[in-house]
Amino acid sequence: MALKNVKNIAVFDRTMPLGSTAPLHGEIIQILSTIPNKKYTVQSCIYGLGGREIFKEDIKKVFEDLDKDEVEVIKYIGLK
Repeated sequence: MALKNVKNIAVFDRTMPLGSTAPLHGEIIQILSTIPNKKYTVQSCIYGLGGREIFKEDIKKVFEDLDKDEVEVIKYIGLK
């Protein structure tokens, strides 16, 4: 019920295990798959690697990109 008007979801993880998906993203995908007749776009966002900061502008950009349907498999935030 809480997601009835939601089309896009961003999941922010602070870790990225080698050879696997981000833990929270994997759990969210699994839970969403149990909702019948609903399709969501879920963006996995990895931030804070190497102690890097995340800023409001970074988060805002993620949601602006989601609104434009610009979704990557994994979006790394703050890496150069």
